[in-house]
Amino acid sequence: ATDGRRFAAPHVIVATGMSRPYLPPIPGIELTENYTDVPVDPEDFIGQQVLVLGKGNSAFETADNLIAAASVIHVASPTPIKFAWKTHFVGHLRAVNNNFLDTYQLKSQNAVLDCEIRSIERRDDGKYVVSVAYTHADEETENLTYDRVICCTGFRFDDSIFGDGCRPQLAINGRFPAQTSAWESVDVPGLYVAGTLMQMRDFKKYTSGFIHGFRYNVRALQRILETRNHG
Repeated sequence: ATDGRRFAAPHVIVATGMSRPYLPPIPGIELTENYTDVPVDPEDFIGQQVLVLGKGNSAFETADNLIAAASVIHVASPTPIKFAWKTHFVGHLRAVNNNFLDTYQLKSQNAVLDCEIRSIERRDDGKYVVSVAYTHADEETENLTYDRVICCTGFRFDDSIFGDGCRPQLAINGRFPAQTSAWESVDVPGLYVAGTLMQMRDFKKYTSGFIHGFRYNVRALQRILETRNHG
């Protein structure tokens, strides 16, 4: 209840659409465009130099869409790419989205950068100056210039539907409600979650973030609620 009242019976959050973009704590990150809002028409990027922040499926979908239009595309994050076929986690980069890597490995001007973004500034002419520190070069720093910077850095849980008396504690950079092993909020008794939010318990280890995984969690949750509340 958004006014802070508690229900007598357990209630369940179904995790559908309850998210908002996650922005890492980088000075100037608020100046970037988010991939949820950026135009999808490649002609909007003709001849531009573009930086895509992130190395997940959203980042590579975005980069792949711009290959024929942008003059230079860099995809950047502090850690190397993780491939779904290798980790068995479908949230990592899937083969269907990795066409951009050909343009990098086959020596076009596109690149995948392992680097920490130190700051983002916008000049008077509208271009962005991005300070990077390369992960594999003893944090050697460099200032790179771009026409556009697109943020594809994931999501966090949108808790705006909750009143102060029943807003759950969050976990993993605010991405999920913190949960017990029964998928119950750790600080709001009787508040359970169902669906993709259940992945908080095995984040990036197993398949709870996807229907072929969390459908089994939901069935287990049903049995937990039957046992706890109906004997």
